[in-house]
Amino acid sequence: MPFFAPSVACLILALSCGANLTAADAASVPQSAEAAVPLAVGAAAPQEAALHTVDGKATTIGKALAGQPTVVIFYRGGWCPFCTRQLAGLREIVPGLTEAGWKIIAIAPDAPETLRAAAADEDGLRRFSDAEGHAMRAFGVAFHVDDATQEKLQGYGIDLAKASGQTHRLLPVPSVFAIDAAGVIRFVHANPDYKARMDAQELLSTVKKLGAAK
Repeated sequence: MPFFAPSVACLILALSCGANLTAADAASVPQSAEAAVPLAVGAAAPQEAALHTVDGKATTIGKALAGQPTVVIFYRGGWCPFCTRQLAGLREIVPGLTEAGWKIIAIAPDAPETLRAAAADEDGLRRFSDAEGHAMRAFGVAFHVDDATQEKLQGYGIDLAKASGQTHRLLPVPSVFAIDAAGVIRFVHANPDYKARMDAQELLSTVKKLGAAK
């Protein structure tokens, strides 16, 4: 069954593709992962939300979807071992997703140059940079990293500003969105516990059922 994070309402802003995060924008972002409100099943995917390819080229969610059924993964970054493990499992189901008529993309707040080395061997899992946080905010999964968490991450040698090239301290709740060819969200899994990830085989089974239900 889809999982929706328990949360309070937040404001999803309409943002221009190239804009930087302003103080007003930052203030609208939930202050914890638990407070994030992911877009629900039946909502339209935010087509104009800005992304960058690993080569640094500007693009959008709509262009990344390209009118095809797509599984969209939001993950915290290449520095996160839970994300690395999740992506490894997702790569294994790419052939099954392809056979079922779906593709998969992975979005992280890492800067394009940070993603580039990891994306050299994608195995069908295409990565996009959301360093400015436009997509994660538009999907309702962004939250602001508090001082205590920031300090803890720094203690592990993790520098969010260096990874993203930004100072906004935004991360996404690890999330899965299955979006059909019409751009409608058909399935959502989002858990504020960053250690809890949807099993890749369960995702494949879910997507196949979505296809069968058309």
